[in-house]
Amino acid sequence: AAAALAAAAIATARGDAMATTTTTTSRAATLERAAAVLRDAAAERWESDHKLDALSLSLVSLNALHEALSLSRDASDAAEAAHVAATTIAAKEESEENAAETEARVVEVERLRAALDEKKKTVARLEASFAAAVSRAERAGVSVRAPGSGSDSMPDGADATYQASLRLGRAAAVEELTGNLACALDAFTRSTILLLFLLSEGTRFARTGERDSDDDQRASGGGGGAMLMFEGRERVARFTCAIAGRLSACADAAAVANARARKVLGSALDEAVAAT
Repeated sequence: AAAALAAAAIATARGDAMATTTTTTSRAATLERAAAVLRDAAAERWESDHKLDALSLSLVSLNALHEALSLSRDASDAAEAAHVAATTIAAKEESEENAAETEARVVEVERLRAALDEKKKTVARLEASFAAAVSRAERAGVSVRAPGSGSDSMPDGADATYQASLRLGRAAAVEELTGNLACALDAFTRSTILLLFLLSEGTRFARTGERDSDDDQRASGGGGGAMLMFEGRERVARFTCAIAGRLSACADAAAVANARARKVLGSALDEAVAAT
């Protein structure tokens, strides 16, 4: 899984044609994974008293979940239509006593039914996640707007997301240097998920501030996340390749360490059995 994620992130950063061709299901999965990492990042910022950062990240997570839910509902509707059509054809062939084709159709209907059930489960999971995200964002918004909260302007969502990926990358590097490969692998993975989200989705779901006009953006000297994603995309892409590369290397090192540990444990068990 880590190797596949790293490869996808590097391909997206380099602008490979295959990376830009995604299915509805894979895009929804990317959005859902990013939303989960953003949720956790928001919680960490809230606990460290960076409440506006936390609210910004929560809103990005909410936007990502909303789009993932929409895509998943579309996929579920399409799966249901395919299942109904296949069931109708199978019933027709059964009435015509075409045994060979009927058996094949029954298998196909069962396959489509299983696919439909899986998509319905995904929709239900995303609906629950979205409802929880709405509740968290509302509570955070009320707290930030409360008298004496010391609130200023909320950071742009794309910038907050990028900064979250930087923090995760730094934490992963520290864990890797101290030999905590499992923690390093987890942090590298989460950082890569956010970077892939930024590169593949752009600012479409990561803008949480006001949508300034082009004239206002030029007058103020920038458009927050928009500037990050377009003029600064090369910088984000370079960081993505670096983090994804470390993710892949860390995954390889963890696999070697786990294999070595299993070998040592197996030898110890053999010796214990022999001793008895």
